[in-house]
Amino acid sequence: MREMQREVHQWISQFKEGYWRPLSMLARLIEEVGELARELNHRFGEKPKKPGEAETDLELELGDLLFILCAFANSQGIDLSVAFSRAMEKYRTRDRKRWTPREPGEEKGEPERSGPEEVDLEHEVKSLLRARGVDLVHLAELVLELQRPYNPHLTLEECLKSLDMILAKREVQHAVLTGITLDLMAEAKLLREPLGRIVRCDHRLYGIDEALASSVINIYGSIGMSNFGYLAVERPGILAKLSQTEQVNTFLDDLAAALVAAACARIAHNADHEPR
Repeated sequence: MREMQREVHQWISQFKEGYWRPLSMLARLIEEVGELARELNHRFGEKPKKPGEAETDLELELGDLLFILCAFANSQGIDLSVAFSRAMEKYRTRDRKRWTPREPGEEKGEPERSGPEEVDLEHEVKSLLRARGVDLVHLAELVLELQRPYNPHLTLEECLKSLDMILAKREVQHAVLTGITLDLMAEAKLLREPLGRIVRCDHRLYGIDEALASSVINIYGSIGMSNFGYLAVERPGILAKLSQTEQVNTFLDDLAAALVAAACARIAHNADHEPR
């Protein structure tokens, strides 16, 4: 979503008029929703098209809506990736018991498919972390250490919950799974050289591990970056052990620090939005 917002900003910045005023953009958004509603009413409702009237492209209509949403968010300084993460977290917590869950093996009303979606990735990722020496309790202790000065009533259980919420996100699961797999392959000398050697020695100019970690850090915006910087340099607690072990942890040590930083950012972000 950030890339879409950047692209919209680049396009609008070409023109002197710049962003419209909020009420004008709201009117434009309503207009686009109306066009989408009109086409849906033609297709699925009671109102047929006029003879010879062309069918509207639903994909393009949704694209127009995305453009206006990005423009509106840009004008108000809103990061839609953060907004979406907050909304999904609300649905996962507030509404998790609102609907009737499917029973195991129950037909989902969609074509059968094979692939990673059938695997419980969250369980797989947590198992991989444990197998590589990373206990979530140790990460939660770092979260508590970093956040307690700002939140004296914070508990270890709340820090664990924050880590669980981070690891429930599919993009985080993919990042951790990718990083640990590359560590394992480098350790077993299954990566093509010279990449295998670069990963095994954790070359100081090899920044791909930090780049992968950044996809986790930025889930709650740039607030997590300062904590990650501290963790990457000081290597407290479990992070020091990961740096000293014989196993290849080139990706894992940065990903573990990123999980802690993201959990800290989530706690801080939620605290900022609690009623005072």
